Amino acid sequence: MPESFRSFQAFADRLGAVAAYLPPEVDRILETVGQKLEGVARAKFGVYQPGAGPMPAWADLSPRTMLERAKLGFTPNDPLLRSGATRDTTGHGVDHGVLTLGSTSQIMPELEFGDRRRNVPPRPVYGPTMYENASYATRQLMLAVQSAFFES
Repeated sequence: MPESFRSFQAFADRLGAVAAYLPPEVDRILETVGQKLEGVARAKFGVYQPGAGPMPAWADLSPRTMLERAKLGFTPNDPLLRSGATRDTTGHGVDHGVLTLGSTSQIMPELEFGDRRRNVPPRPVYGPTMYENASYATRQLMLAVQSAFFES
């Protein structure tokens, strides 16, 4: 139930209290969101992905790549997934209201964005994960603001 304020000062006082409460609460919410998105991103490895927003759908692996994968003892048609080592470098961080999602792998930028010189098509993981889950993250943050403003 929305709260009524008897004066602008009472409203300003409440805004001040909310402002003091929100930074750690935002980081807590973003940590929860980050954990979810990390799992979503990891699940994309090995599964062809459709396009998401401005990011393209994943191209099929070439027959040559599939043959090479099979010779090395990997499944032939699981894009971005061989041993799982690159997938397992997926992580997130939260710092002062900023959520980051990505990988510590040196090869992941080439996989995410592609490399025309080496004929590697983009197979984005982290951009689509953030794009597809933006409304979830926004909803979680708005619930925190609502809670801070009306229930604190």
